[in-house]
Amino acid sequence: MFFWSTFMTSILQTGYYFKAGPWYYLRNISNLSLILTIISATLYTADFWKKEQIYEIALGTFIISMSLLFISNMSWISMILGITPY
Repeated sequence: MFFWSTFMTSILQTGYYFKAGPWYYLRNISNLSLILTIISATLYTADFWKKEQIYEIALGTFIISMSLLFISNMSWISMILGITPY
């Protein structure tokens, strides 16, 4: 996901000056929340700390990461259709 996000950002941005907009930060937060989901699910599997709390954290971060991924993909689809969110 990180490499795909970097690739799409490099395609969509033109010129020498890169201006990080809100969609750039949204994609980065989406990638980091997916990493946090994997880490919390691994901690749940390894019986680290309290299993019930780790399970709730893993479930919550999964929901957040999937919703952010959906929103960032909708911005790319709207760009392909000609409605640029950038």
